[in-house]
Amino acid sequence: SKMKEYIRGVGSGFPIIKETITFSGGSIDVKDNIKRGTVISLKLGLTETSEKVHDPGSEPAAVPPSGIESEKKTQIDILDKFNGKILSDRQKKILFVILELEEAGPSKISKELGFSLSTSYRELIYLEKNKLLTSSSSGKRRLSEKGIKYLEYYSNNI
Repeated sequence: SKMKEYIRGVGSGFPIIKETITFSGGSIDVKDNIKRGTVISLKLGLTETSEKVHDPGSEPAAVPPSGIESEKKTQIDILDKFNGKILSDRQKKILFVILELEEAGPSKISKELGFSLSTSYRELIYLEKNKLLTSSSSGKRRLSEKGIKYLEYYSNNI
């Protein structure tokens, strides 16, 4: 009971981080370090770009952008499409929970994150209006393509 003063939360943090790291091409490994705690190893997948040598005579004058340049353009497009709005921590948590659960309604969000039902509903409506979530026939919300791209961008730029 003394430990409960120090341990707080609903226990959804680790699965969210694991999913985010896996989604980004990395991995997480948790091992017990007997009588000393826990060892957590994170491996992040780094994208390598290879440059090809082009023969100027055999290619058109316009060269397509490199992988890094097109990736930056995609990231800028994501932010532009979201009108430069910055999500609150609560809204980001909701997106990560939906990423983990695949779909959720206000009551599930409320239960997972400890928000009131009305707050959960209001945030889901906001995220849906901004096209980060879509509503299924059952009324539960799923990440839209834009929502997935936003989380990918956010996870890689924390």
